[in-house]
Amino acid sequence: MSLRRTPSPPPMPSLHALSLKEVAATGAHYGVSSDASTAIALIALSRLMRVKDARILENVAASPLASAVLAALRASVLRVAAVAAGVGPGLSEANVATLFGLPGSSTKYLSQYGSFGSLQSRLLWPRFRQVVTALLDALTSARQGPIGSDVGQMLLTSTPGAPLDAGAIQRAQSAIAALIAVLEPKMQTHLASTAGASSAGSSSSEGSSHSTTPPPSQPPMPAPQAPPGPPITLVDPTASLGTNLLRLVGSRIRRAMSPPEIASVTAALDEGLSLLQSGGVDARRQLLGTSILVALGNQSGAWLWASALEAIEQPAASIAALANAIVESCSTTAAMLFADAAADFATEAPR
Repeated sequence: MSLRRTPSPPPMPSLHALSLKEVAATGAHYGVSSDASTAIALIALSRLMRVKDARILENVAASPLASAVLAALRASVLRVAAVAAGVGPGLSEANVATLFGLPGSSTKYLSQYGSFGSLQSRLLWPRFRQVVTALLDALTSARQGPIGSDVGQMLLTSTPGAPLDAGAIQRAQSAIAALIAVLEPKMQTHLASTAGASSAGSSSSEGSSHSTTPPPSQPPMPAPQAPPGPPITLVDPTASLGTNLLRLVGSRIRRAMSPPEIASVTAALDEGLSLLQSGGVDARRQLLGTSILVALGNQSGAWLWASALEAIEQPAASIAALANAIVESCSTTAAMLFADAAADFATEAPR
């Protein structure tokens, strides 16, 4: 995972001056093409915003609202894909986060899908393409109605770094929840209808020979049933950063944690955050208690979330091992950031 700092984007035109009605109609979805080199996360936002300009999309993506929308979309994709036919067991939040970071062109060219750890083994390329198509088509369809239009307009008028008041947070939470409620049935229907095609195409994606004879017709597949156990939802846009991080760890072990285990993980989150953020214990508690809509717009909050995602992807024998992995991941991230800062200082220092 690369956390090197990227240069600040050039000054952008005011997003408040944009109007959805002023965007030129250049296609059925009015956004970035699904096979563009743009990241799938930005393509998803473009379908809601009906904007193709990469600078505008990147600028909006840095806002707390866009972070919350993308977090909700990742959780939704995980819920739908994890119980869909043709998806390998163990698909994780980290896998879906990787998926959202891939270029859209990876849906067109197998060589660009490459090998990304456990993602490729759990989501073969034909099914990966169908998952992405299901998401983007569902967003395009939702955008044609008032619910998707509402979220799109909110994204267009969002401002990176600007704090959200309580009323704005409540409106955003309601709008995002309504959007997800519309998207998930559409994605489920799409994946159910393409389940047979993914298994037929998997042989060609793995380089094996395949027959030109079409496969025999199959009876309709029953609707997939969710496996027993705790809900697979990982992100709750109504909860705090700390609560969502505990949910993230809970998803790794697939059971409810005991009070001592919660205390152990909470202590690890506090220790890890102390490596990524200046200030004392009160500042750390304040950030962990902040709504995730706001916290992911904070650099330290985003680094802690990314470090936790990386930590839970590694094998762990116990909650204590997971807690240690979170601290170690935060330590590695802090060291990378310090090295970047030192390199920048050395470059800029007068000789």
